[in-house]
Amino acid sequence: MAENKSNRLFNRISPVYGLFYQSQRKKYREIIQKAKPTFDLGRHQSVLDVGCGTGALCSVMDEMGLDVTGVDAAVKMVEIARKRNPAGTIHYQQGDALAGLPFEDKSFDVVITSYVAHGLEEDQRKILYREMGRLAKYMVIVYDYNKNRSP
Repeated sequence: MAENKSNRLFNRISPVYGLFYQSQRKKYREIIQKAKPTFDLGRHQSVLDVGCGTGALCSVMDEMGLDVTGVDAAVKMVEIARKRNPAGTIHYQQGDALAGLPFEDKSFDVVITSYVAHGLEEDQRKILYREMGRLAKYMVIVYDYNKNRSP
């Protein structure tokens, strides 16, 4: 797979990005707990994290007992995520949702992406959302910045 400009950037910054892993895990735990009255992620079994980065969200969902798969277009992000999961309980792989992911339709109960969509052009976001919808049995969750850069 040819490396595009965005993937080159994320491959280069992956070691620095990885420094925020624990603080990201803490924030994701808070977000999941806050959302629980409205949406209890723990009621599902399998989840795909599209644009998983170094795996912070994946690790929190793994702690919840979910069957977690994380994909990221930047291979260096996936390498760091795998190192952070020495037990191998999370399935990580390199993949680009814009090019199509190698999973059957409706392969996951829930498909999540966090802090990915804001970096895409409108037509790319539409491709991302369609691909996520193809893979989700029950729900697609997009967690990202709003136009004022607040989650």
